Amino acid sequence: MAIENPPIVFTAASQQRNLVDSFREVWEYRGYIGYLAKRELRTNYLKTYLGWIWSLVEPLMTLAIYSLVFGYILDTTRGAASPTGLENFPAFLFAALVYWGFFRQTANSTMVAFSGSLNLRKKLYFPPAAPSIARVISKTIEMVPEILMLMAFYLLLWGITGIRTVGPTWIIMAPLLVLVCLLGTGVGLWLAVPNSRFGDIGMLFNVFLRLYFYITPIIWPLEIIDGRITNPIIRGIAIWSPLTQVVEAARDGIYRLQWPSLGTWLYLVVISTGTFVTGWIRFHRSAGKAAEGQ
Repeated sequence: MAIENPPIVFTAASQQRNLVDSFREVWEYRGYIGYLAKRELRTNYLKTYLGWIWSLVEPLMTLAIYSLVFGYILDTTRGAASPTGLENFPAFLFAALVYWGFFRQTANSTMVAFSGSLNLRKKLYFPPAAPSIARVISKTIEMVPEILMLMAFYLLLWGITGIRTVGPTWIIMAPLLVLVCLLGTGVGLWLAVPNSRFGDIGMLFNVFLRLYFYITPIIWPLEIIDGRITNPIIRGIAIWSPLTQVVEAARDGIYRLQWPSLGTWLYLVVISTGTFVTGWIRFHRSAGKAAEGQ
């Protein structure tokens, strides 16, 4: 008697799907991905006293530490004041820090989720990208209170300083979040399979992120680059890095209350989408062999 809907047996060949088929399969497993995302959200702060409050406390503590060290002790230059007249280092920093943190979390979560699911995949079939997508969904949901806190912070500044800190340019927050999500997920997919074979990849990536943080104009304004950085390679990285464009777009829309240029949007759309698509293709071509230990 034939068995209806036989279970899918994992083989390396089963992963050689085209782009459309791999997306379709992920959509078919959306219920399982949703379950993984919910479990991730429930367990993230399970053994902490403050629970979900940590999603607000942690970024605030990070902002306070960087503001104290770089803004006041080291007196890092803020560059030109916002066109609105606002000149506040925490505000200058916060707009960039939120999106940098989201990129870091998305890339790391996507990368490590695959290696963490390999043992389970030997017993149960699911799309190789399912755990990574679930992690990305959970990190995106966790970003919502952080974005709300950023908005509340600027509203508070308006009340304290009397300088307008809110404008229609704030609508860039949502599309910019989508582009950073695509960029971080794409980078994580590129590194997921190599990291599953060599754990050093993840450690090296985190070391690289520390360096990348300081090369990216997060704690310093981009305009000082002309007077201080002469090496053409470092200048090129600092100016044309995708995260530099993300940070500047965030500051334009949130801190300076002006629209990012069309060129910036086109650059980010091409880079973010390209990184995601190529990362997705590369991941699905090699995930099967990685799960078989090849």
